[in-house]
Amino acid sequence: MEHVISHVHAREVLTNATNFSFDKAVMRMLHMDFMLWFKKGGFVSELDRLVQEGLSPRLGAFVDEIAPIFEEEASALVVPGKKLVDDKIEVTDVYHWTHRNLARAMVKLILGEKYLTPAMWVLG
Repeated sequence: MEHVISHVHAREVLTNATNFSFDKAVMRMLHMDFMLWFKKGGFVSELDRLVQEGLSPRLGAFVDEIAPIFEEEASALVVPGKKLVDDKIEVTDVYHWTHRNLARAMVKLILGEKYLTPAMWVLG
């Protein structure tokens, strides 16, 4: 989202963080204005700090942890129309298949390997 403003208002827009902030602009673009209600708008900044300081540095480790899930799922696929053998699955609904992959990855990252059971990721 981009707005052109007159030079008359530039100083106000660039210095008034109460009414014109990056957090407010991003949340409005994402249609998530309600997030600004939590902690008087401070929640968005805290969330950003958590991601930048806590998650981003560990991104490589996260990928290493969940990559086997995606590899396992991909190796279990067969070409549609071929006869199913062993434990191979035929994907007829890519959304469902992708959802299961992401659900498995999130369960492993958030709860740990011991909770990674079919009951945790099966769609209803």
